[in-house]
Amino acid sequence: MNERSRGHGDIECPLVVENVSKSFRYAGNVIQVLKGVSFSLARGEFVAIMGPSGSGKSTLLHVIAGLTAPDSGRILVDGCETSKLSDYQMTIFRRQRIGVIFQHFNLIPTLTLEENVLLPLLAERTHADKIDNARRIIRDLGLWERRRHRPDALSGGEQQRTAIARTLALDSALILADEPTGNLDSIAGQELCRLLRGLAEQQSRTILIVTHEPSVAIWTDRILILKDGQIVTEFPTGNCDSVRTLAARYEESLQLEEPEGVR
Repeated sequence: MNERSRGHGDIECPLVVENVSKSFRYAGNVIQVLKGVSFSLARGEFVAIMGPSGSGKSTLLHVIAGLTAPDSGRILVDGCETSKLSDYQMTIFRRQRIGVIFQHFNLIPTLTLEENVLLPLLAERTHADKIDNARRIIRDLGLWERRRHRPDALSGGEQQRTAIARTLALDSALILADEPTGNLDSIAGQELCRLLRGLAEQQSRTILIVTHEPSVAIWTDRILILKDGQIVTEFPTGNCDSVRTLAARYEESLQLEEPEGVR
């Protein structure tokens, strides 16, 4: 285990997932989507979840974000067991401590870029120094000259960076990203990966990303493989010297029948 990833109650683990299960009812049947998922993320760690379609990746991200409740197990974000929070408390906690970047950017079309970034802070009636910090983030992400433009006047990459700026402005303990490169071209997608990598390394942001693209996953520290609702294995990307090598390792992992140990 990485020294940063000490015990599950340790504050050095901004995210701990313990034995989480989730099922849904459909057409009179119970579909088990997640089956006893456990893992933890160290502070400043950048981790990818990969797996086939229907393996439960997006459901897992939604459960971690508190958008849907698990049937069993527990999730700790920055030491707080989120399942013990009421819906109202979870909404406030998520707004303050969990940043969620969706494939669809969820920008308000009638607001400018700057207004979209500042809106969550204004809703919190936050101090002026946080507003100033949010504007610095807009500058750092190369968006300052575009700050007065509305979303329909922004490129896909600019819209994605706006969504990221909105997340970073809240100083979230944990950033979750669901297929964030899905609507971007290859160049903009790699720019986004470089940005997320920099956030983990330079600001110790903890990032969990769902992706099906090896060219995205190779930017992370390690990869969790989710198959049939279970994490069957994990591997560090440092052992992969190319995207092709990582893709081959991923395909090998999908052949595992029984889960291996995951930290």
